[in-house]
Amino acid sequence: MARYKLNKTNKDNELFWYLDSQKQKRWTYRHRYYDGFGKRKEKSASGFESENAAYRELLRVKQEILDGNVSFIENENLTVAQWAEKWLESQQDQWKITTVLQRQKIIEQQIKPLIGNFKLSKLDKITYKQAYIDELLKKYSVSTVKLYHRIFKICVNGAVDQEIITRNRFTKITIKDSSDKIHESSGKDVRENVYTPDELSFFLKCCKEQENITVQTIFITLAATGMRRGELAALRWRNIDFENNTLSIGRTRDRHGERATKTSNSIRTLEMNPSLARALEKYQKWCKQYRLAHGLKTKDDDYVFISYQTCEAISDTFISASLSRILKRNNLKNITPHGFRHTFATILINEGVPVTTIAKLLGNTAKMVLEVYSHSFKELEERATKALAKVVNFD
Repeated sequence: MARYKLNKTNKDNELFWYLDSQKQKRWTYRHRYYDGFGKRKEKSASGFESENAAYRELLRVKQEILDGNVSFIENENLTVAQWAEKWLESQQDQWKITTVLQRQKIIEQQIKPLIGNFKLSKLDKITYKQAYIDELLKKYSVSTVKLYHRIFKICVNGAVDQEIITRNRFTKITIKDSSDKIHESSGKDVRENVYTPDELSFFLKCCKEQENITVQTIFITLAATGMRRGELAALRWRNIDFENNTLSIGRTRDRHGERATKTSNSIRTLEMNPSLARALEKYQKWCKQYRLAHGLKTKDDDYVFISYQTCEAISDTFISASLSRILKRNNLKNITPHGFRHTFATILINEGVPVTTIAKLLGNTAKMVLEVYSHSFKELEERATKALAKVVNFD
């Protein structure tokens, strides 16, 4: 506040009035107190248009301090952006690198530009919804906005834990979808990122005729198991049991390195179909011969999928680059590597496989499967209704 002559009031010796630059009468308060370390501090605010308004705020501040909410008072002017940065810095040692990067990106690209300048203690539910949620919905899918909202709520919970604010005002906000479409985090509609059985068959045919054995085996593995790209990249030969015909998944790997799967549900053992088992056995023989030709032995702890040029484990971009090459060469429908997971799930749904079984194979929960593939279950229900109508007919 600019330096104005302060005049005492009769209500409280910490309450003053002054004339602002426009010669308008305004009120201010200055409350001195001691923090938890015995250090003397002052809390002030000015610009009040009435004495009663300034007095009510002064009484509130005094009560908060008496109640022990000193941290809350001291951080009243903390902006959303300032707290988000502090939260990220204080918590990142406890998160996986992918979680840190995801939350850092959301803070920099969504939270800061839209609501970063708002005071965290003053941001209300209506303003938050209008300035953040509604603006995000203009650019992103509902599921993506729900993700951004969830991260913000976690950020605000951290402020509550640190007693910077007293409660999280944003926990009961509902974000409704205007359609039954469920989107991936990339914003791509699941129904656009999936192959029919015939499309999948033709893709694998092109792959077998045109690509090297590493690329061939990668895509038959993705198609036959529905595993995630990172899970496939982390697969080691010790995870494949040819005697019992099983494949175990428990790790993931990307450009940030190898680590445990995100949830315990992702740890699973799958039974290999005969075609996949034969493909992997053939690939293992090739790997042993190829590595031996380069003076290397194949060990159980080696990664399964290796580069055709270097004998090293495939890179983070290998699968996407190989997929893009196949799609362009054959003018095929454009899907992502994750699309093979959607295709796997959709085929099982159409075959009437129980949702609990599908969830187990995917390493998801049944609830997640029902949410992501709601459109497939709806189509299945419609077919069942039509089939039943042919039998139960009184016309």
